[in-house]
Amino acid sequence: MIRSCDISKVFNAGKPNEFRALNRVSVDISLRDVTVLKGPSGSGKTTLLGILGCMARPTTGRIFLAEREITSLPERFLTDIRLKTFGFIFQQFNLIKGITALDNVMLPAFPTGEKHASLETPGSRHP
Repeated sequence: MIRSCDISKVFNAGKPNEFRALNRVSVDISLRDVTVLKGPSGSGKTTLLGILGCMARPTTGRIFLAEREITSLPERFLTDIRLKTFGFIFQQFNLIKGITALDNVMLPAFPTGEKHASLETPGSRHP
């Protein structure tokens, strides 16, 4: 489903505080696979997920989604891909107070026009 080829990410390129977060990372993740990224703090896990999820752009390398290269697509197309393809739960959850955890997770799907009930899995709502 998603493949990266030689992804690198450099912050503050050319400056004294230049930092290389990723260096030529290639990964293939198939549809419905469970993939674990494991490593110490600062090893680039979150940076890689942000790039694979179209929330950031790599400095170099290419990303393919379902065999279509998406690396240099304009932001409006990446926004559509994020909306229809990925779901994010951030380290600092950023939950909206006053609604359930399930509603927080489902909230980004509302602009798609899907009916609320069709987004739920059986047994996901507990009274």
